[in-house]
Amino acid sequence: MSHEATEAYTSVKFYRRKSGFNLAILAVLAGIAGILLHFFGPAPRETAEGPAPSLAQICAGFGAGFIWAAVLLNFLWGLTSNGRYFVTFFTSMIVVLPIGIALPPGLGLPTAVVVALAGVALFFFELGLFIEVSTRAIRRGLKFPLKLGREIPWERVDRVFTDLRTVTTHGAGGRLVESENRLTIKGNGAKIAFNTTRFEAVRDDLVTPLDRARPFAVAATLDRLNRDGAVRLGPVELRPDALLVRRFTYRPKNDIPPFVHILATLLTCGLWVIVRVLMAVVKTAKRPLRLPLEKVSQATFEKGNLVIVADRRIYLPLRRVPNGIFFPEILDALQPAAAAPAGR
Repeated sequence: MSHEATEAYTSVKFYRRKSGFNLAILAVLAGIAGILLHFFGPAPRETAEGPAPSLAQICAGFGAGFIWAAVLLNFLWGLTSNGRYFVTFFTSMIVVLPIGIALPPGLGLPTAVVVALAGVALFFFELGLFIEVSTRAIRRGLKFPLKLGREIPWERVDRVFTDLRTVTTHGAGGRLVESENRLTIKGNGAKIAFNTTRFEAVRDDLVTPLDRARPFAVAATLDRLNRDGAVRLGPVELRPDALLVRRFTYRPKNDIPPFVHILATLLTCGLWVIVRVLMAVVKTAKRPLRLPLEKVSQATFEKGNLVIVADRRIYLPLRRVPNGIFFPEILDALQPAAAAPAGR
């Protein structure tokens, strides 16, 4: 990562972390091992059902598992380090079975060759991904297989999603605190996700793009409110005189115990879809809570949540509230207008 002080930079680039490179290298080595074992290793053992799986197939299966794990981890950004290790292990095991056992023995060599080439492609793909933050825009670049770029000028920023979490896990030597942070910026018809688990960045590196986007995201939210009369910010509906909050978000988020890491990996096998459907049913079944703006005393942040303080404390995950990181400023801009009629 090329990295300068954020006070006086023209641009700063953040490159991918080594985890994707490591999985790509493991896939290449597994593919090469499969090729060598095909020519120099023992022949597949004959059984009553036919030839047993060859060593080349098994190596190719592990290589394909590493590639699939690298792809899958791009979407499972919310997992901790322990969770990512579980995903990598179980994904490799799941993929190696159909490739290493169910594949016909004659396809061991071509499968190993394909896996090795795919691992090389994945390595260069990971090597060419970067996020560039400048005084003018935020840009996501790609160098392989094509030189592509996705750019959002700051003045075109519309919505900002944040997940600024501090996750506490229990390690062998005591408590281990991990920062798992993600920033997603939308605007100009594009979306750019800046993820500290996938890029060589820490939580402080998110401050500059947040500050750049702040005035434009706040202005875009207020403009939509003036134009449409209401703005949906995830579980919060913003109105000129009140907030409507969905009730299922009352409870705060607690520290994640270790067993949740295992449960999170099981979600990759389909349970995630079921949970999302059930959550959608619960959200639509309950009437939202109406909070008059004059009763809202404070909006603050705690453990990756937006906390709205009225007659109770309401916890809303920041990742579900567009522009939630700027919600206190939006609230300050609205409350004088809501109180104006009462003062006349």
